Amino acid sequence: MNNLEKVKRDFLVECTDDYVGLWSVIWHIKHDLKEEDSENIRAISVALIREFLELGLIKAGNPRITGEFVEWQLDPEGIVERLEREWNELGREPNIGDIVWFTSTKAGDAKVREFRN
Repeated sequence: MNNLEKVKRDFLVECTDDYVGLWSVIWHIKHDLKEEDSENIRAISVALIREFLELGLIKAGNPRITGEFVEWQLDPEGIVERLEREWNELGREPNIGDIVWFTSTKAGDAKVREFRN
């Protein structure tokens, strides 16, 4: 498995276990790909998220203090556009709690079961 596939796999597995913030994707890219360039980190993050949204493996939104996940009611391209706009407005690399969180869908859960078999 190449390092990008490891990033994808680790992120999706994490999404099946809990709500996962955008910052986690960035961490995996820095850690597993040893990427340091902020533009590359952003491009890889957005591409990975777009891919998983289009495949229906994850959904985007924000957790509430009650534990409920409030999904963004946008199509994958709308989610990516919002993510990129808010990242621009943030003016820095997203950190814990910034912008958006992700959780797996039933299809994402099934994909992770395939990994584990």
